[in-house]
Amino acid sequence: MTDRTVLVTGGAGYIGSHTCVVLLEAGLRVIVLDNLDNSSLVALERVAELVPAAAERLVFVEGDLREPHDLDRAFGHAAGGARVEAVVALRGVEGGRRIGRGAVALLRQQRGRHAAAAVRDGTSRRA
Repeated sequence: MTDRTVLVTGGAGYIGSHTCVVLLEAGLRVIVLDNLDNSSLVALERVAELVPAAAERLVFVEGDLREPHDLDRAFGHAAGGARVEAVVALRGVEGGRRIGRGAVALLRQQRGRHAAAAVRDGTSRRA
């Protein structure tokens, strides 16, 4: 088992749940942060069924990418105080300002938690 951890925002959605399967199959720990606005816990239950040996490496945190407290809770689930190796930011909200605010909060949180990898998405080069 590995201590390498990836945070997947929006991981309970269609693309996010498929991403979780691939990460778990690669041997990583996966923390999912999702507010369930446009997703379902059923998707994560299915992930656990598809990769049963990895179910203990899948952690769900209900919360919003735009809320620093929720990000604190998500980053706090890294194994044994280890840092999050990378963030896959799939969480999307209609309206560019709301997505941008969430991405900025995530970047600040990641810097504060000394995550190993930079967050990259389609807008990160313009920031």
